[in-house]
Amino acid sequence: MIRVDRKLNSTDVLDALTDRFILRGPPEYIRSDNGPESVAQKGRDWIAAVGAKTAFIEPASPS
Repeated sequence: MIRVDRKLNSTDVLDALTDRFILRGPPEYIRSDNGPESVAQKGRDWIAAVGAKTAFIEPASPS
């Protein structure tokens, strides 16, 4: 599933990931940049609740 919109807030992202994890199970790590939507407490709490760990991309790194 790919969800496309002009703007996705943290709830939209967590909803899309939840749907995917129900089908495939949670990954060991969730990799993202260090943007405010990625480090928000709600997101960190959710990641911990599904049993995954965060793997942040280094600042100024292409991947």
